[in-house]
This record gives sequence, structure tokens and C-alpha cells, in this order.
Amino acid sequence: MKNLVPRHLTMRNPSSGFPILGLVLPLCGLLICFVGSISTASAQAAGEIIWSVDLTYTPSTAAPRVAPDGNIYLHSEDLYKISPVGQILWSKDSGDSKPVDIGPDGTVYSGSGLTIFAYTPAGQLIWSFTEPPGGQGIMAGPTVGADGNIYAVTDGGGLGALALNPAGSLLWNVPGYSNNDGTGIKPVPLAPDRLYFAEEFVPGCTDFAEGLNAVDLDGNLLWCVSFSGVARPVASPNGDALMNDTGTLYDYNPDGSREWSFQFPFPSGTLLGLTTGPDANIYIFHSYVNLWSLTPTGKKRWQVDGIAGGTFPVMPTVSPDGSVLVFPTVYSFGVNGKVVAVNSADGAVLWTLPITGPSAGASGPVAFSNDGATVYVPVTEIGGVNK
Repeated sequence: MKNLVPRHLTMRNPSSGFPILGLVLPLCGLLICFVGSISTASAQAAGEIIWSVDLTYTPSTAAPRVAPDGNIYLHSEDLYKISPVGQILWSKDSGDSKPVDIGPDGTVYSGSGLTIFAYTPAGQLIWSFTEPPGGQGIMAGPTVGADGNIYAVTDGGGLGALALNPAGSLLWNVPGYSNNDGTGIKPVPLAPDRLYFAEEFVPGCTDFAEGLNAVDLDGNLLWCVSFSGVARPVASPNGDALMNDTGTLYDYNPDGSREWSFQFPFPSGTLLGLTTGPDANIYIFHSYVNLWSLTPTGKKRWQVDGIAGGTFPVMPTVSPDGSVLVFPTVYSFGVNGKVVAVNSADGAVLWTLPITGPSAGASGPVAFSNDGATVYVPVTEIGGVNK
């Protein structure tokens, strides 16, 4: 565990605020919890810290993954299992932070470099799968599909989009994906019967190599739409693929036809943090600091200008019931990040919590507990010391 010293902070809730909030700080890695209730959330009513835990350093992480039993998995520099009360149950040496996902039987899947690992809930290695030499690492995943298989996309000369069965055997792969900027730490965008992916080089596009494509869960390349300036897509709960380029958000049907597009106002050059709620409502940041929401049919619901302030936001996460979204911001321009809770119906800010510590800010998106009563936020302290 690299000589880490867990740190626990316990505080009372001064008001019936929002959910318990857990901040996972993977440089000086701190997991902090705040008490409250979604149903009684009020403007600027912040919860208080009830515990924290130290983890190893990494500058960026995927969102924590909360298992059905409430335990929390996070891949910082190491892979951790943390109890709902903030106790580290086990950890595994594992560089190259990737998303963590949980199979229907509780198997824990994580990745590092060219390899996908499967662990029991007790932390015992079941199997590992390493793609052949020539690839440049995992760009997305591992992500468990509704069929129980494990999906990932690897870079460069690797296998590309691939599926493994729960025993770790390769079912199929579609090569040809490449990113000039390196690997990533997001899940694979999965619809019920297909995956979507967008990259600088994708198989199947004819106009030019950059674009968005779809592969069904049997490994058949279905279609590809050429794009310039693509960002990673999001699979909407309605099965569509959402993707933005410079200033425009697009919705594609499962058959590859465009359903709608939405042009953001000038200056419209930067869109980031695209996500959806369980009701398929859409949330995205415009010009870094402005948060917008659209309906599943591409109509504007609301916008809140300047909500991110002087720090860059991380993708929002919507509560399981769709009523609240929470986003953190990164350390930017000498200013620490913060955590912001927003009413998803109208964009009203429920509370804002500063992230404290030396040069501290978010390292990745937050995750809600299964009942929506807890939020875990990964945070990093730039230049800090591992604990």
C-alpha cells in the first residue's frame, strides 16, 4: 500500500443539506464525506466532512465506481476497494489509471497499459488479458455490458474495439482506432446493443479518417460518420449517440442517421463535460464556465452562466433519480477547485464547497452512491507528497 496513512475526519451536519459527499483525493488522496438529504437540499446548504482516507498520487482519474453492496472502487496510481465508512479494504499496485467496473457476479475489472485485470471482490486476481505487442494501451474501458461481457478500445496498432467474456477470453476485435494524444480514462460508451466511439482515426469512415462509428456487440462494424474535431461520444439512455465538435452538439440515431443538432451561441468554440441523466436530459459546459441543459430532442431547458467561475469544470454526474447533478472543478490559474451541486430541473445552485489543500482540485468526475445519499469526488493536490 506504499506506506499510506489513512486520515479520518468526522463533522456534524449543520443543516439538512445535500447528500453525503465523499472526496477522493488521489495525490494526497483524501476521501471526505458530507451528510445531508437530496429531498431537503436548499440553496448553498453544504454538508460537512464525516471521514477521509489517503490514497496514492495520480494527476487524473476516472470516476469512482460504487458496487451494489456500497463499496467504492477507484483506480488512482493503485487500485483500491474502500468501504462505505472510509476503510481501505485492499489495494493493488497498478499504474496508468483506468476506469473500474463491476460484473453481475461482483467481479472487479480494471486496466493498466495493455492489460485488463479481473479480481474477486476480496481482491484475488482471477485472470488478466494483455493485447499483443504493437498497441499503445487502453483508450476506453474496461466497461461491462448488459450481457456481462467486458468491452474496451485500445490505441494505435492494438486490437482496437474488443470484447472479452467473463472468463477473460477474446470474443472479437475491430482494429483501426488511434489517438495522437495518447490513451484515456473513460468508460466505453455502450448502448444496449452496440458501442459508440469517436477518434482521430476510426475504422469505417470514408470521407476522412476522423469520425464517429458504431460496432454491435457481436463485433460488426455498423457505420461511421466522418467528423472534424470530434470529442468522445456519450451513449444516451434512449440508445442514441451524442457527440460535440466545435460549438455544435449532435444526436445520432442507432442507425447512424442524424436526429438533430444544436448550435451554441458565439463564442461557441469550446464544449466539454457532455453527460446525460437517467431521463436522457443532456448537460454540457459551454465556453468552459457556462452550464447548459437540453432535452433529449435537442431543445434548450436552461443555462447558468459563469457557474464554474475561474476554474475549469469536470464532467457533471447526475444522481440516480435524476434530480441533482454535481460537478467539481480542477486547480486552475493558481485557484483551488470546488464542488458544485445543482438542481437538474432549473440549474439553481444548491451549494458550493471549496476544495482545500495545496494547489488542490478535482482529478475526475464524481460518483453517487446507489441510493443517491453519497457523492465521492476524486481530487488531486499538484506537487503534493504521497501519504
